[in-house]
Order: sequence, then C-alpha cells, then structure tokens
Amino acid sequence: MKIVHTADWHWSETKLDRSIQSSQFILERLKSIRPDLHVIAGDFWDRRQVLASTSAVIPAVDTVKALAAISPLVVILGNHAHDVPGSLEIFKHLYTPYPIYITERAETILLYLSEHGHADRFENYPLPTDSETEAENADAIIHLFPYPNKSHYLASRAGRSIEEANREFTEKLQELFVGFHAVGAETACPKIFVGHCNVREARISGGEMLPGQEVMISKHDLDLVGADYYALGHIHLNQELRNNMWYAGSIYHHDFGETEEKYFNVVDIEQGQVSVRRERIITRPLSLHIITIGTDGVIIRDESKANDWHGADLRVRVHLSQEQVGLTSDEEIIKHFPGAATYHIQRIVTPEERVRSENISLAKTLRSRLIEWACTIDKILPAAVLTKADEMEAVIHSIEP
Repeated sequence: MKIVHTADWHWSETKLDRSIQSSQFILERLKSIRPDLHVIAGDFWDRRQVLASTSAVIPAVDTVKALAAISPLVVILGNHAHDVPGSLEIFKHLYTPYPIYITERAETILLYLSEHGHADRFENYPLPTDSETEAENADAIIHLFPYPNKSHYLASRAGRSIEEANREFTEKLQELFVGFHAVGAETACPKIFVGHCNVREARISGGEMLPGQEVMISKHDLDLVGADYYALGHIHLNQELRNNMWYAGSIYHHDFGETEEKYFNVVDIEQGQVSVRRERIITRPLSLHIITIGTDGVIIRDESKANDWHGADLRVRVHLSQEQVGLTSDEEIIKHFPGAATYHIQRIVTPEERVRSENISLAKTLRSRLIEWACTIDKILPAAVLTKADEMEAVIHSIEP
C-alpha cells in the first residue's frame, strides 16, 4: 500500500499565494505517485474562514476536490486555534471520484479498496452487526486522533490537583491507544495512526509558536497503538522520530523563522515493512535579516550571516536612532540584498532617550555613567563633579572585600 502523508496546510487569505503554490505542486506530484490513500494530519486551516471571494475557502475546496480525484482522502481536525470545530464539515458534502473522510473525534475507520468489486470506501469501526463486510477483509485500518483536548477526556477537574488531572488524562489516552491496538490486532493489513499532537523529543522550526499548556505525548504512549506507520501533524518541521513515526511538517514556510526545506512523505507498507520517501515541496522561502545602520547610512551589522535571500520573500528590519532616520533609502538597502523575489523593509526607530539609557547601563565607570546621564537631561557637568566621581570610585575600589 502506498500512502501520502501531509499536514499543516494552513490555508489562509493572508498567505493565499503560498497555499496555492504548494498545493498545486503537491497535486502535480500526486498525479504521478498515484497513492492508495492520502492522510492530512490536521491544521488544514490557518484560522477561521469566511466564505468570500477573497478568502481561502474556494481555492481550498477546489484543492480538496482535486485531491479526492486522485485517491481516498482522510482529514482530521487540528489545533482549535486553526481548525475551528465544524470548519471541515464542508468537505463531507463534496461529490468526488474517491471518498473523503473527515473527523473531529478519536475513532477507527476501515479502508476498502476497489479490488473487492466495489468503489473505494471508508467504513466506521465497529461494523454494524448486519454488515455484509468483514473487518478482516479491510485493506487498511486507520486510527484517527485529532488534537487532544483535555475537556474531551476528563469529566471534571473538581477537587483534583493539576498533577492528578494530568495523570488521569494520560491514563485515558493510554486506554484509547490500547483500544486502537485491539482493533484488527490479528489482521495483516496495514495499520495507520493519524494524529495531530505534540510528541516529546520532537524539534520545532525556528519561528514556530506552539499553544500554551501543550499536551505532551510520549513515543512510548504511541507504541501502545501498534501501528505500522504514525502520520503526525502539528509540528512544522518535517522529521523522523522513528523509522515509522514522522511529522510531515507544514507545506509552506509559515513564519520567517522557518528556514528549512518543506516536504511531504510517501510511505510504502508491504507485509509489515515500512519505507518512507520524502518529497521536497518547491515553495518560495522566507528570509529575515535584521540590520543596524551606521552614522553614515552604511550597514554596519547584519545579524544573519546567511546569504539566504535569493529567490525568497525577504523582510529587512532596520534598527535606527532618530538621528539616522532618512540617512538611507529602501533602494539603498535593497542593493545589499540582490536577487530576492520580494522585499519588505521594516524600519524600527529607537527613541533617543532609550538609546541614552542603554548607554548609561553599558558605561563602565562612575565618571562615564554621570556623563551619559547628563546627556539625557541635556546638561554639562562641571569638572569638579567628574573629579569627585573619580575620587569616590577610587575609594570604593580600595576597600578590601
């Protein structure tokens, strides 16, 4: 069985060009790969969407229809800050050549491919007692685990400490995973876990921000599922936690801190053996450079040493004092970064009072501190005051500890 694993599409009207660029690239590759199943492990949306000509809804729906014209498709709900409950319901009503399965809750479904004389289809587990289909004949068992919300697993925290509630929550998850393992434990078909969660030891991208009070799940907990492949979402960095446990990562650079290449995974499962191939997504990178301007308008420091702006969307943050405003133009700054796809120059002017205050804190001697302090109030100190400061500092240094 060949499975495509993607995650964190983050469709957004503010990043629509990026969403469209990456989705079109993935679609073209899938036409050649021809997977038996495609799973999207959460965070399909970036935020709540409104149906309008400028929103991401219409191109996102068109993309889902195109994906389901290639293979069966499974999409699970991600973090509620991105995938608002109910926001995936629209995909349940699309007419597509292959089935689409959407879920907001933890459950198990069975995939039956067309070799059995019927169209490809998903069935909920357990099957109805009067079903003519046998679970043992499924071509794949798929365990679905949307973003875990403690309120879904705990009836109440009344009278319990945070530690007790967390312990009970972990036990509930472990019970769920053991239940997943019991489904078709004796069958030979591939078993796939699709989860949107934060697994301990996973690395995050440089600019990625995770929600506070993150629910942490261990690899040991996931082992209880007994899946052949774990398709994970939520972390934007494509990475291998184990040979059969992967984060696909986001499909485009979501933040200027995400400098890594973007990928999706192609997974082959044959007789219990799993092989994973990463497919690089050709997406326009983001590049952030923070620079400081000298008194003559020339760049004196670039905090990023990498020449990574070629073909990228470049943001340049320019730190200036009030006296430096107007010393250099955007065109002059752009000359230092030739070859970027787009430029966004952001000027940050530091108030002179703050500059002077910082100078006071950096001063090494009492004399220099007094001089900097006098500058902040536009005063010139008499020489006698500075001499007295030198004498006081000498006395202080002469005192034995």
